[in-house]
Amino acid sequence: MENKDIDIVPIPGSRKLERLKENFDSCKIELTKDEVNKIDDVLNKMKIGPVYLGAKNKSKK
Repeated sequence: MENKDIDIVPIPGSRKLERLKENFDSCKIELTKDEVNKIDDVLNKMKIGPVYLGAKNKSKK
């Protein structure tokens, strides 16, 4: 099933030490107010599927 109207936002991984260091170093990045506003604008326009809206996990008990 393909839906071209929904974007996917990647979640940074940390399987490798190098990736973990990159993720921690990203905390040093400072965005301007304009950059944050642009990101917010894009995110507010995205269609987000139900799995990203806190859908309950149907795990076996």
